Amino acid sequence: VVSDDMLSLALERVCYQIQLSIPKDVSIIAFNNSLYAQLASPQLTAVDINSFLLGQEAANQIINHAENPNLTTTKIIVPHTIVERDSCIRIDA
Repeated sequence: VVSDDMLSLALERVCYQIQLSIPKDVSIIAFNNSLYAQLASPQLTAVDINSFLLGQEAANQIINHAENPNLTTTKIIVPHTIVERDSCIRIDA
């Protein structure tokens, strides 16, 4: 599991350089689900963190705290999904 799509692309390159097959030898799951995940070869399985909603909620929190500095910290969970592509092999239990 790699923290960013761009780092996943670098990992793919290193795997090819040392002759590891993706996904046969190594499975890769990236975060963000950017266009890079779709353009990679093989396409990256990715956690879509719902970037737009994440940014929207962050902006709302900044505005709320600017308008009311005494506001307590709020925990918000933004929905996410896993987009299955070709960089992982499914393991069925």
